[in-house]
Amino acid sequence: MARLLEKPYKVGESLKELTQNLSFPGLTTGLIGATFSASVGLGIIISVAKDGKLPDALAISWIFAVFLFGGLATTVISTLYRTPVVIAWSIPGAVLIGKYLTSGGTIYQAAGTYIVIAIVVLILTATGAIKKLIDHIPVPIMLGMVGGVLLSYGIGAFANGMKVPAVYGVMVLVFFVWQFFRSLSSKIPSVVVAAIVGIIMLKVMGMTKSVPITWAIASPVFITPQFSLSSLLTLGVPLFFMVVGVQNIQAIGVLLSLYGK
Repeated sequence: MARLLEKPYKVGESLKELTQNLSFPGLTTGLIGATFSASVGLGIIISVAKDGKLPDALAISWIFAVFLFGGLATTVISTLYRTPVVIAWSIPGAVLIGKYLTSGGTIYQAAGTYIVIAIVVLILTATGAIKKLIDHIPVPIMLGMVGGVLLSYGIGAFANGMKVPAVYGVMVLVFFVWQFFRSLSSKIPSVVVAAIVGIIMLKVMGMTKSVPITWAIASPVFITPQFSLSSLLTLGVPLFFMVVGVQNIQAIGVLLSLYGK
């Protein structure tokens, strides 16, 4: 087992280093990332659940599971190895489930397929097969994959911004002006200031509305996974290549660029 896993740091030492390196820019950057993940992820899961005609309780349980277990796993791994490793669910994978459900598949078969693919990925990682593949892929190509994924979001943001140019134009202006003053932007990220200005402007212009919120504790709904060859072929095969061949390599490319390798 020692050969399969890198030796982790001591938890106490990692927590001590974490407290020493806490900063407002770091916290706000993390908060923005979490907000982006939550807002986009929630919309996709709700849309997939609706298209797949899943009960509301099952959709809520799905959301509860991906964020709770993803958050816990990310916290543990990042603390043990002092590396920003995010254990997250696959947004494109959720889209694949939506198409699978609308084509006649069931959520039980989808769960079984996910379990099989997870085991396969675990075996390939433990044996070093994936590492051999990654060693032959240049870092610029990995980062190009990241850019390709984020490009659609960037284009979508500008497209939506053209619908309300008064708000988005001011946000862009505030971003670059704040970025110009390094002494300020180093303490408070420009994107945070631009977001605050945008929220204030939307409120002043009457473009927001209050929505009643009902707070309740989520009750997990457990399902029994089903395994079938057809689901492995229709859902499992594209899911495997998407996770291993695209998303994991993108993340590794970002880490390699951060560490200068």
